[in-house]
Amino acid sequence: KQWYQRRVRGVLKILLTWKSCYHSSTSGSNSVTANLKGAFLGVTYPIGSIRVWNRMDQCCDQRINGAKVWAGEELCGTIEFEESKVYYDFNCEGHEASSVSVSLSGQHLQVCEIEVFVEEEDLPKVPEYSNVALGRPTSQSSIGWGGSASRAVDGDTNQYWNGKSCTHTSQTKGNWWMVELDNEEYIHSVIVHNRLDCCQNRINTAQVWVQKGDDYEECGEIKYDGSSVYTISCDQWGSGIKITNNNSYLTLCEVEVIALEEAPSETMDM
Repeated sequence: KQWYQRRVRGVLKILLTWKSCYHSSTSGSNSVTANLKGAFLGVTYPIGSIRVWNRMDQCCDQRINGAKVWAGEELCGTIEFEESKVYYDFNCEGHEASSVSVSLSGQHLQVCEIEVFVEEEDLPKVPEYSNVALGRPTSQSSIGWGGSASRAVDGDTNQYWNGKSCTHTSQTKGNWWMVELDNEEYIHSVIVHNRLDCCQNRINTAQVWVQKGDDYEECGEIKYDGSSVYTISCDQWGSGIKITNNNSYLTLCEVEVIALEEAPSETMDM
């Protein structure tokens, strides 16, 4: 059988010194998740198996013992550590999911690669889409600490302030950020990458709006739950996106405006 293989990183590297391994910052309750292509569009895959690659240099390879491997909310198996074993395979029996994850409690989590296998004939059709905000003109209510508005559409999803790719307002009230699109687009959703090194909860209650002429219609509100990325559904035509926050500084490390190449048929006559 031929299989679809979705790699989280691209190139297989299993030495931590090669800088291609995930490492949690604490030994508490940890997880790493990979969203498959089109996940935010509701696309799911019948997952045949998942392969998890362990760290193999002279440190800590046994830490992966007890890690659980998931296809969505379905448990595919638990890793039982074996000396010198490079990767672990788990049969997911075709469970439908849009993401896969590895979780571990009571220990640092280290994962150097996750591969997902799906039978080729079972691959779903993923609608064509693009990020129409990339590189477009932006503005915001104020600039604090050099966090200019254009940083949110530079294509860099670095979520740490020192990466110099996050916006920042100078005020704690009445904040807004805007991006002007090239054309009126059918906007499926807006993906907001939150800051991770500090102050993550500031994004709570931020509102996402779609511009329609001189007016704006709300797509939704971000409810902070500890996630690093938030997807807000819009499903409507618009020429721009505005994000507001009246309760704290507004910091955005990337904003993606997802437009479908072909709008749903029920919207064609609008």
